[in-house]
Order: sequence, then C-alpha cells, then structure tokens
Amino acid sequence: MTELMRTRSEMENKALRILKTEADYDKAVSRMDELVHQLETDGSGMEELEVWGLLIEAYETERFPLVEPHPIDAIRFMMEQRGMTDADLGDVIGSRSRASEVLNLKRGLSIEMIRSIHDQMHIPAEVLIQDYQLARS
Repeated sequence: MTELMRTRSEMENKALRILKTEADYDKAVSRMDELVHQLETDGSGMEELEVWGLLIEAYETERFPLVEPHPIDAIRFMMEQRGMTDADLGDVIGSRSRASEVLNLKRGLSIEMIRSIHDQMHIPAEVLIQDYQLARS
C-alpha cells in the first residue's frame, strides 16, 4: 500500500500543469532533465518533453521578461565587441562628428543611421528605434 501511495504521489508531481510557483518551476526543470535522460536512453518521452519545454518557457517569459538595452548602450557594446572606434562608427553613420554627437546623446538616431547601423553592425532595429532622452545643452 505504501508503494502504491508513493507511486501515485510521484505521478501527481509529474503531471503536466501550468507553472505558478518557483517550486512548480523547479519540479518541471527536474522532470525535463529526467525526460532528456530517458530520451537519450530509450528514445521515448519526446512529446512530454516538448510540452514541459513550452510550460517552462511561458513561466520564464512571464517571470523574467527581457528588457531591451538603451540604443546607445547597444551601439557601444557592439563597438567594443568588434574593436570599433568612434571614427569607425562615423564611417557607418556618415561622419565622425555625427558619431560623437550620437554617442554623447547630443543627437538622436535618424532613420538613415538606424538602417546603416542595423545593416552593418547587426543590432536589431527594434533596439535602435526606441525613444530616449538627449542630453541637455
């Protein structure tokens, strides 16, 4: 009888359901780990694995939303990653002085600059088109 109760309790813990708490999330991640191992061992469990993946993704999206970076921070980051100078950015957007103004928040990004930065530096356009405050003179 105890074995039957333990088995039923384990089944209830593994039942697919909407993740509402961190404990639910932790159980789901553990179950996914079990299913990955099971899939590697005998090739079964793929459908359940996919459903748990969707439930975990929905929980993470709701609990940990991604915030888009500030457009200038994104440009600075990509410049640093690519070893670019302000002059290199000037080549991308038209002039070194314009690059300096943009980086120092004295000039906003124009549509032409956004297109060029997106095309040449591969920064998502949705990051670059965000509104932001310019520095006051």
